[in-house]
Amino acid sequence: MKLDPDKKQKSSAFDLLQSEATTFQSIGEFKKAIKSFTKALDVKPGDKNCLVSRGRCYLKIGDPERALNDSNDIQTNDPQYVKSLLIKADALHEMMQFEYALMFYHRGLRLRPEIHEFKQGVQRAQEAIENSIGERSGIVLDTSGDLTYFSYDLDMQVNNNNNNNNKNNNNNFKSMCNPKTCKQLLGELYADREFLENLLNKTGITVCYSEANVMIRSLTLQGLDFLDTRTDFWLQQKPLSTKKINYNNNNNNKNNMNNNKYNNNNGYVDWRNELVSVEDLQIKGEYKESIKRIAQLFAILSKPTMRETPDRMELFATLHGYLGTAYSNTNQFDRALKEFNKELKIAKKNDLTNCKMDGLDNIGRIYVKWKKYDDAIKCFKKLSKISDSTEKIWLYHEIGRCYLEKEAKNEMAGKYGKKSLRLARYELDDVWTLNAMVLIGESFENRQRYKNALKSYQGALTTAENLNDVIAEEALAKKIKDIKDKITIDGDNDDEEEEPEEEKDDDDDDDDDDSDDGVGSCESITSGLLSLVYLVFFLIIIDDDFQFH
Repeated sequence: MKLDPDKKQKSSAFDLLQSEATTFQSIGEFKKAIKSFTKALDVKPGDKNCLVSRGRCYLKIGDPERALNDSNDIQTNDPQYVKSLLIKADALHEMMQFEYALMFYHRGLRLRPEIHEFKQGVQRAQEAIENSIGERSGIVLDTSGDLTYFSYDLDMQVNNNNNNNNKNNNNNFKSMCNPKTCKQLLGELYADREFLENLLNKTGITVCYSEANVMIRSLTLQGLDFLDTRTDFWLQQKPLSTKKINYNNNNNNKNNMNNNKYNNNNGYVDWRNELVSVEDLQIKGEYKESIKRIAQLFAILSKPTMRETPDRMELFATLHGYLGTAYSNTNQFDRALKEFNKELKIAKKNDLTNCKMDGLDNIGRIYVKWKKYDDAIKCFKKLSKISDSTEKIWLYHEIGRCYLEKEAKNEMAGKYGKKSLRLARYELDDVWTLNAMVLIGESFENRQRYKNALKSYQGALTTAENLNDVIAEEALAKKIKDIKDKITIDGDNDDEEEEPEEEKDDDDDDDDDDSDDGVGSCESITSGLLSLVYLVFFLIIIDDDFQFH
């Protein structure tokens, strides 16, 4: 039965868009990847692989709400889909819903206990909850409760002609947070909060139900609700997670604060919003504007009044990374490399793992663009030692690709292709399984080991068929035909079967070329010792005078 031309065209479009998106994702271009995944989902709505991949991209750019939506779309039809459970748990954790995140981490751990990301997630969520409880130890609860929201909804239903006897007598708004804790968290905003609370509790706006009073009361409650929500937010999170860092809480420095352009009379700089604004500019392609904005933030962070800012050095490292990204996207690679090196230097000095990973990744990609593959390989190898298994999949692939581009060490390309393949199969990632098998096949083909190359390409073709990747199927079918022709005409350079994959992982071996020599020398020593033992036993047996004691 022939495939409907319209369906075939849609399938081809979907495969092309998905392949394009996966490529963007693998090189860290998450915004572009999201656009391509979205287009692919328009062609084929509900595709689980696309939704999971797009969800991961949303998490990478700090948009957990949309990542959560993608995971929910998958779980509507397949509640036990492991990849969507991990996305959902990570998204909930980013949204500070730690209890729910912990629940989904546990659910995934029960389904797939061998996936260590779930174990790490359980640990992170538990630490966040314990951290939150520890910081909430100063909160004082009273028996009166806070019925403000309920009383307001009920009061709005009361007719202006009704007697005041029918109104709620307990209209006082009382904070549930320890005043000392609130004052420390809100800084100068605490004075505004006190004013709003007094306005609500000590004036006649809760007694006289005129139109103006109702409006004032509504706005007052909104202001208090906003400030209390912020207080609760800061109680739950560490300064770095929120990027809310007190700009200056010392009353003796008020003159300096008033002269600062970025104080905005709020007593702090909202670093989370500042960094998000930089990201938004770069997403829009406004790199020159983002460079200006980063320079302004550097100026603020370098002021003497900011020296006591928590996580100041991590902010410096992050800003250097953003600046390097801007330079890289405007083809100023020399300047980009300098900024990425600064990011890496700060990260190493202050033990900032995430910034160190970002710095190594960015530097490696610059070297790839310059075709300095040896330097890129060094960066990616260092990065692989501090990355999780999911990231190692594409890192090993990138290392193998660099070896392949060098053309001098194609056997190393195959070695790292196998590492990538092993992890991709473990993570049930068919896309990277396909990429790894193609890399292995290319390595064998370049060494004229056509039979092994044929096996790799045939395995890749099977994976492509499972993915319904029509474009990859056609390319691999052509490649298989070419390899068969070469075997017929030229023969194979090595008729021996390829040795099975190693189960151990030797990430710590920087000198990969010498590892086989070490193994060979150990084998020869062992063989010599065994020969010596056999000789001794033979002499004992033939010696008639020997007696056992």
